Amino acid sequence: MASFMASYSAQTYALMRIVAGFLFLWHGSMKVLGFPTGMPADAPPFIVWVAGPIELFGGIFIMIGLFTRWSAFLASGTMAAAYWMAHGLKAVLPVENGGELAAIYCFVFLFISAHGAGSGASTGRGARARSMAHVDRGSLRLETGPAAPTGREARLWRVLVELSVQVEEARAAFARDGKPRALLPGRLENVVVEFDDAYTVYVEGMERLPDEAQLLALQAVDRQLAGMVGAKEAALWTEQALREDRRWNEAERLARAAIRAHAWPERRLSLVASEALVGELVESISNAAKRGGHGPGGTS
Repeated sequence: MASFMASYSAQTYALMRIVAGFLFLWHGSMKVLGFPTGMPADAPPFIVWVAGPIELFGGIFIMIGLFTRWSAFLASGTMAAAYWMAHGLKAVLPVENGGELAAIYCFVFLFISAHGAGSGASTGRGARARSMAHVDRGSLRLETGPAAPTGREARLWRVLVELSVQVEEARAAFARDGKPRALLPGRLENVVVEFDDAYTVYVEGMERLPDEAQLLALQAVDRQLAGMVGAKEAALWTEQALREDRRWNEAERLARAAIRAHAWPERRLSLVASEALVGELVESISNAAKRGGHGPGGTS
């Protein structure tokens, strides 16, 4: 539903960090251990015994996600110094002075220093994210009391709550009254389109990489709704399906899991049947159509 590869930003970032650290450590191995090849005999001692350990241990730490920010920051500074000491004064352009690799390393590690370990890390946030991503479905619990999000996150939060409330209210109304409630025509389709649009805007406009658990939770909702859209079953978008079809139950569970992963409030909103929300949905559908968005039965 979202643009291609946008859902894999955490995984591709982790791959970049691991590969960059792996490639970098061998420069230090050459200087400190003489493996796989040694340094020239006339190499300055400070390059061997200062830059060498930074490259060796910094590369290892960056690769495994340990002390990532500090290791990457130190590695970035080392590469900046290496560029100006060995290349920058020879010619203006890196392609002429041979400093392309040092420049790339410098800015890649600066980027990693700003964003941290991300996915696949050995400690801290990465470990907590993995434990949450693999938690048993039955162990998920709802929490209340956190502050409401703002900006792009607020829009995504509202539609996730709306999605879970639709399923909850359909079951509650039938259990209370013994008959189906009235469902506004196109309401479910609008909710799915709204999520697609809000999710895309959230991913494309994020200023920092979210925790792994947060991104995985949103991806799970996205895949679930995409599968339901792809089924192209008219009966799936009815009040009866909302109460009885397990796919809607799974969509509700995943929506609540995504809310919890972001530590957003899970309380029910009074906007479910309000004119403000309906107007917002209509506006978002119009915006999605202008950008080439799609809903149930549409094309990617």
